[in-house]
Amino acid sequence: MKKVLTGLFITLFIGILAACSLDTKDVQASESYLLVEINPKIEFTLNEDEEVVSVDFLNEDAEALALELDLIGLHYEEALDLFLEAALEAGYLDVTADDNAIFITLFSEDEDYEEDIAERVRGRAEEFMVRERIKGGVFAGEYLHEDIQAIADEYDVRFNHARAAYAVSELYEDISLEEAIEMEFPELMGLLITRHQERMQARGAEMRERAMEMREALVEENRERLEAHRADLDNIPESEIRERMQEMRQDIMSRIDEMRESHEERRRERRDQFTPNAENDENDEE
Repeated sequence: MKKVLTGLFITLFIGILAACSLDTKDVQASESYLLVEINPKIEFTLNEDEEVVSVDFLNEDAEALALELDLIGLHYEEALDLFLEAALEAGYLDVTADDNAIFITLFSEDEDYEEDIAERVRGRAEEFMVRERIKGGVFAGEYLHEDIQAIADEYDVRFNHARAAYAVSELYEDISLEEAIEMEFPELMGLLITRHQERMQARGAEMRERAMEMREALVEENRERLEAHRADLDNIPESEIRERMQEMRQDIMSRIDEMRESHEERRRERRDQFTPNAENDENDEE
């Protein structure tokens, strides 16, 4: 049920990994879609004040962790901290491992603002890991989902638009992926918020009780390890955590060229399927 990401798993993906400074330019706050994945996967929508408007749980683990958390109305920083704290208590962020990973996907209508808030969200998650002395890294979610990247390529849209459209098509049986791709961002957000709220209301007492029991069992199983780790917190240098983050970035970055070439090869293969064979055309003419 509970699965901690391993180093082998991590090396399969590319992330955006080193914080880089934005050009000095004005960015305007706007509604945003935020997906946080460890093994628990949770989906947020944020308003222009960067407060949580709605939330949905994409697997049972996220439901167990966060169903009883009061996240609506919180600023994303506080909501993210609460979710990561729950993940730490339940052992999804493993204090005995050195390859923990948090994947962040952020989508907003304004690309400049999207870049700004995505960097801040990743920074907030990194701050949490440093504060709790958790070894691992925080990565952008784009390359965690090759299926979504393929959709983005096929429809010539940004990855994050493809992810939001995919989420809508999964939540609404009467909306196809093609229809969702054509929607503007505000419409996607409205549909996500509506369905999030409906799904939350549908989670009854029995489901909440089951989620609470699951969380309590996970917390109890992890309690001794976490208490020992926190008792030793002062003996774990912050620099050690930051060095491990950098190592994981470099490990993944070293595979970028290989992954990009593999990705480009798949794109060429797909393109060739729809490109007439010039040699055959010439033979036909003869």
